[in-house]
Amino acid sequence: MSIASQNGHDQRFLTFFPFVKIQSGAIGDAAKRGMQLVENIGCTSCHTGVNFSGPELPAGNAFLQPFPIFKDNEYIVRYKLDEDEGKFESTHRLEDKHMFKVPSWRNVALTAPYFHNGAVATLDEAVRVMAKTQLNTDLDDNEISDIVAFLNSLSGEFPQLTLPRLPESPNETVISESPESREIVISVNEKERVEKTRLVR
Repeated sequence: MSIASQNGHDQRFLTFFPFVKIQSGAIGDAAKRGMQLVENIGCTSCHTGVNFSGPELPAGNAFLQPFPIFKDNEYIVRYKLDEDEGKFESTHRLEDKHMFKVPSWRNVALTAPYFHNGAVATLDEAVRVMAKTQLNTDLDDNEISDIVAFLNSLSGEFPQLTLPRLPESPNETVISESPESREIVISVNEKERVEKTRLVR
């Protein structure tokens, strides 16, 4: 079972990261270790709040952080992480160079590929790269596995949507143009689509 799939009563514990511990019984041992590890190494300095994407800000504002911070590593060149200059490319303000919106951890296991350029194919590698480029930390395979287990626990079920069924109208579709008291009749045959307009009597 995942944390994200708990009922609405339990969802309130996701508002701030430390309270997730209260719900640790909903996840396995590896995910628990991963949850503790992301806090210990500093991931939660950015990934906080109800969506694990930073503090709640007024509408129209995004929580931005510099990326990458530590550039003396193999991942910068391998994944071309510093070629995109972030928000600077739209604002042209020096303070916006390499500033990016902090992404949510919710359903992150379902949203590969990763990073602004989609250069990293797997979540395991994304965790390894983030630890090195943002925290200058080298994680071993066991630590990465635990963090990935925790991130997987933040995957929720997508709602089932029932699309509306339109009434059948063989060979033509009538679109009302109220309030002009007109309607457009689109006639369709095997070879062509003919549009004509008629007055509504």
